[in-house]
Amino acid sequence: MVQPDLKRLVQSLKKLMLENGVHRDEATGLPFYTGYKYLTLYDIDLYFEGIMLYYVGARDYTKNCIYLFLGMQKDNGLIPRTVQRRTASWTNEENLEHCKPFLAQTALFISQYEGDYSWITTEAFHRLRKYLNYWLDDCDRDGNGLSEWNSAPHAGADNQFERVGGWQANYCEGADLNCYLYRECLALAKIAAATGRAQQAVDLRRAAEARKEAIQHVLWDDKDKIFYDRDRRTGKPIKVKYLMSFMSLWAEVATRDQAEQSVNRYLTNPKEFWTPYPASTYARTEPSFAQVAKKGDYSPCNFRGSVWIPYNYWIMHGLKKYGFDKAAKEIAERSYDLLTLHPVPREWYNSETGDGCGADPFWGFSCIAAFMPLELEHQCDPTALEDAGLRDKIDKIREPVGTLDAEN
Repeated sequence: MVQPDLKRLVQSLKKLMLENGVHRDEATGLPFYTGYKYLTLYDIDLYFEGIMLYYVGARDYTKNCIYLFLGMQKDNGLIPRTVQRRTASWTNEENLEHCKPFLAQTALFISQYEGDYSWITTEAFHRLRKYLNYWLDDCDRDGNGLSEWNSAPHAGADNQFERVGGWQANYCEGADLNCYLYRECLALAKIAAATGRAQQAVDLRRAAEARKEAIQHVLWDDKDKIFYDRDRRTGKPIKVKYLMSFMSLWAEVATRDQAEQSVNRYLTNPKEFWTPYPASTYARTEPSFAQVAKKGDYSPCNFRGSVWIPYNYWIMHGLKKYGFDKAAKEIAERSYDLLTLHPVPREWYNSETGDGCGADPFWGFSCIAAFMPLELEHQCDPTALEDAGLRDKIDKIREPVGTLDAEN
């Protein structure tokens, strides 16, 4: 049974989101959603906010956001990773960086919930394939089957320079990135199969399996028992312990032994990532572990030890997949606690104290913490690549919190 305080929380979040986050794109006239008041739509935000919009009954905006990204595609397949509505010193750099690999996964989520793939037109599929090919080919500069981030901001981890580097560094074969790409290949394969493109589905599944093998054998450090990034320039591991390497759990890339070794030694270890409010974006043993960004960083957003709810969301589902039920429940509950500790959601949080940081208020991806315990309770994973009962599960969560009748 949903408690009254949870229902009030969800209703207040819905009000905050829909009153502040809905805007109209000037070029296309499409209404879209963003969690930022300066009206920039980010690639990774679309994935989480797209799920949230389904929970609060405003699902059309998710499709529109995909259309906006696809509409910006260059001839070579590149899609800038932001739909910009602001002027900033790093805007030109951002426009040179490719949209993070979540468009096909978001499109698959929509299609599985709706039970309909017809909205993915021939042109849209063609653009999705070109965008994915850019990741698989143009961003694999040494041809070893592992793609590279352009920079720390490109990775969605603005100040993790120790592992990814600054603008146009182009050397970090990220464990996180290649897990995302493994799933993106599988997501587009499912879309291809559902839309009558059987051979493309076969090709995409093969590409996914090849990437999975490369992650398991090239990026796993058998001595340290953790996935590290690889430096394309030297061929050596980048030995920085960062939370997003555990996307290997969410993507189901890690073997059972790799999962158990890395989770027990690092993820759930209070001396490493399992802070009072887990999980920190850097391990506590990292020399750069901190709760605030350094002076001179590109932005005040800190990814060297703070908590970011989207990563917790992925980690929760990854832990659940490998049978770490207790840890999955704890991270879900502590993420929910972070949301309720404050009058309004915040952009990120101090992993030691729970203090809110960044945008205040924030009506973006952090709001998904409200649904994390409910997803575990209902065995609902909106990120699953195959779930015929997805709509029923989401609607079972939506009905008691009062959003089932709120379709736009």
